Amino acid sequence: MGRRTSHGFTLVELLVVIAIIGILVALLLPAVQSAREAARRIQCTNHLKQVGLAILNFESAHGELPVGWDGDLAVDNKPKAFTPLSQILPYLEEGIADALFDRDQTFLAEANYKSLSQRIQIYRCPSDDAEGRAWHHPGVDLLFARSNCVVCFGTGGMAKNTLGLYVESAFFNPASDMETDGAFRPVKARRLKELTDGTSKSALASEVLAGHDDLANNVGTLFDERGLWVWPHMGSSVYSHATTPNTSVPDNLITGRCGDSPPAPADMPCVGTTIDQASHFAAARSHHPRGVNLVLADGHVSFFSNEIDFAAWQMIGAINDGGSTSARPPRR
Repeated sequence: MGRRTSHGFTLVELLVVIAIIGILVALLLPAVQSAREAARRIQCTNHLKQVGLAILNFESAHGELPVGWDGDLAVDNKPKAFTPLSQILPYLEEGIADALFDRDQTFLAEANYKSLSQRIQIYRCPSDDAEGRAWHHPGVDLLFARSNCVVCFGTGGMAKNTLGLYVESAFFNPASDMETDGAFRPVKARRLKELTDGTSKSALASEVLAGHDDLANNVGTLFDERGLWVWPHMGSSVYSHATTPNTSVPDNLITGRCGDSPPAPADMPCVGTTIDQASHFAAARSHHPRGVNLVLADGHVSFFSNEIDFAAWQMIGAINDGGSTSARPPRR
């Protein structure tokens, strides 16, 4: 009987095939990851577009933009301090979340505890990991939903002069100056006609990375308050153009508000200084390669590079500096 010839791979051939497959996977993986991030960035762009349209619909209904920090007095004679992001909920088809608020109380009143933990999908960017996370307020059985959207307070801090105080305290001092050069400011709302640089050249909102100190215990540990849509502080629901996007310059927040694991992460540098909110600023930040998304006051969204000229970035953040920089840069 004749001998049958065996057909199969030798060990060397098998190793060669495995090596080739490994090389192909290594070559394809960055492309797959890049495609996924591109899809995430598109989703973030769409979310910011909806935020911009909601702000403009609010303006159409009320004749003015949402106030940057609600100074109306609650039933206990304290400022309500609702954020623009909480004021536009009805225009984002978030009527259920909006109905949970007792608008006669301050945002932090016990009657509003349930509302603070509401997770608003449009305020989150899938490039960050804010999904499903909440910040536990030290000393209170209270959770704040994390988010990635902030509105623009211009090129400086929370206000021109808070007299070394929190905005909440400075509000009651007539010598304090709550003005900003951005589309939003504490206490007093703006009309679109005040954006004299033009709506296509004035920032409304951008992205921010959510802090990771979520589980602060009840003995008053440090915490990172960045990325909280209902919290009316710098880096939480507002930002400024005091620094360029994703800058290595640390955000300047209230003492003890940079997290309890110093130094802060490289992509979220932060320093805690005084309680004087006139000096506080926080940059637009994202995990997108090379830049951030930003929605302008005419409703369009553009992607701005981390390397944008600082003067140009400040012109976009200000509403009436006479700057001629276009807010429609080449997309990257």
